[in-house]
Amino acid sequence: MSFFILPPFWCASAHPPILGFPPGLMIWTVITFVVLLLTLRKIAWGPILRMLDERERKIEDALKQAEKARAESASAAEETQRKIDEAVQQAQQIVQRAREEADESRRQILDDARTEAQRIIDQGLQRLEAERRAALQEIRQTAADLAIRAAGRLIQSSLTERQQREVVERFLNKLPGESVQ
Repeated sequence: MSFFILPPFWCASAHPPILGFPPGLMIWTVITFVVLLLTLRKIAWGPILRMLDERERKIEDALKQAEKARAESASAAEETQRKIDEAVQQAQQIVQRAREEADESRRQILDDARTEAQRIIDQGLQRLEAERRAALQEIRQTAADLAIRAAGRLIQSSLTERQQREVVERFLNKLPGESVQ
């Protein structure tokens, strides 16, 4: 298209210069370029710059929001971890308290059982001792009665009652255990 708008000196030559630029062509190229720049500046440059500024602002806002979301996420994660740690600690304390209470209850139950067993054993021993004494008393009484009868038959009234008592007491003193009163 620019071939039709060429100055006349170029048209006069048979072939255009290969490496040289004719001054008229350069002037028209510069004028066309300046007009194009002014037109672009007037029509497109402002909207393009506004669009680029808007895009830059949106990207910065998105980055700020992403950073804010990351910080909030990290904060929420830390808070969640702190709550989990507290819950674990409370659970460990509850388990520890339960173990201590169970141990205390077990000790108390064992102490009560030992006390009750000792009481039953002591009571049984007391009964056994009382029954042993009663049996010994009964055996001595029976032995004394038998001894008196046997002595009475042997002696047949040759001993007085007082002498019979002395014989019985000597006999009873030879028996093992307590003396009969």
